Amino acid sequence: MKDYQRFAVGAFVIIAAALITFGVYSRYTKRVSQEVSQEETIPLPTPESGFPIAETSPPPVQPESGTSTNQNIGIKITEPENGVQITSPLIVKGQANVEGGIVTIKVIDAFGKVLGKAYVFACMDIDFCSFETSINFVKPQTPTGFVEVESASPNNLPEFRQTLTVTF
Repeated sequence: MKDYQRFAVGAFVIIAAALITFGVYSRYTKRVSQEVSQEETIPLPTPESGFPIAETSPPPVQPESGTSTNQNIGIKITEPENGVQITSPLIVKGQANVEGGIVTIKVIDAFGKVLGKAYVFACMDIDFCSFETSINFVKPQTPTGFVEVESASPNNLPEFRQTLTVTF
């Protein structure tokens, strides 16, 4: 084989490999962008958007250093009630006292698809404090679903998660 033929075959192989790599990369980025656009991005609340302010009070008795006497931990939802029909925007009210002080609220359809999501600030103290938020969610594909309210818990305790069954 002559040198110019070897050069032409080598150039062809390099160009073919580059085109295949570009095609695979294009399909990957297109699929990722479609997945991201399907999920509704909900920003964290800010002072400008009016997030609820935790009402805290000093504890009546300071616990001794190194001891944990706090029994008032977890999440309690007061609105909506279990089994009710909901529409968007959904108002969620409750009380929480959780580690990290942030509660995540999700509206989920029966297939487990997240339709809407919000974050609220809660107490990280001795007693519960109130929270309230509004969640916009997309139209569900199922007639029933769930409102899931949770906070990160180091032991994954049930006190840090509450799930309500709802209809749309």
